Amino acid sequence: MPEPDALVGELTVFLEAVERETGERPVIYATRSAAERYLQDPSFVGHGLWLRDLLAEPEPVAGRDWTVWQYKSRGRLPGIVGPVDLNVFSGSEEAFARWLES
Repeated sequence: MPEPDALVGELTVFLEAVERETGERPVIYATRSAAERYLQDPSFVGHGLWLRDLLAEPEPVAGRDWTVWQYKSRGRLPGIVGPVDLNVFSGSEEAFARWLES
């Protein structure tokens, strides 16, 4: 595992490049252990947190709530052949629509 300082530096450069090129603020996808180890830095607070936790609904991590929670990696949906990830947004449909617009 990389040291937190090294990964924070690289992740910051990457997120800034993505935002500069797309004009959108990236969401950070992480497991609970990765978020606890690497996302404590205050520079990540403005990014949504897409948290993967397949065992239980996650509690706040790295000092903040999750935005999207991946709760299953082998779900089934009508019209899709094979397993898919299943996720839930932390808020209402209206809040989700506003989040997509931001």
